[in-house]
Amino acid sequence: MQDTPAAEQLLNCMADFLESEIAPSHEGRTAFQLRVAVSVCRILARESALGPRLLDAENDQLSSFLGRERKLDGAASLPESVAALTRSVATGIRDGSVFATHSLAETLECVDQLTRNKLSIVNPQYVTG
Repeated sequence: MQDTPAAEQLLNCMADFLESEIAPSHEGRTAFQLRVAVSVCRILARESALGPRLLDAENDQLSSFLGRERKLDGAASLPESVAALTRSVATGIRDGSVFATHSLAETLECVDQLTRNKLSIVNPQYVTG
């Protein structure tokens, strides 16, 4: 809709409100639960802002790594395609078949980049230091 705040803006406002207005007056378990709620709002805001682009990039990266043409890989949606490609990479690592076409360093670089992208949504501090 036009003239409405984006989901990430609303979620960040909710997180700011909980953090600055509500949390200071609580202790113990309730304070912990408020910190969890703030964290969930921030994760959802980042997912809303970054998720579609990162999912598309993940599909490209996995397709390229597996030597497949970028497509939905027989899946009905992009998330299903990424899940199928991820299973293929995991299976290849487990049974060793991925190392017929990729070195350990190449495989680790691919997995590292995929993990960093996921962490940029869950908690960017894990990626930056």
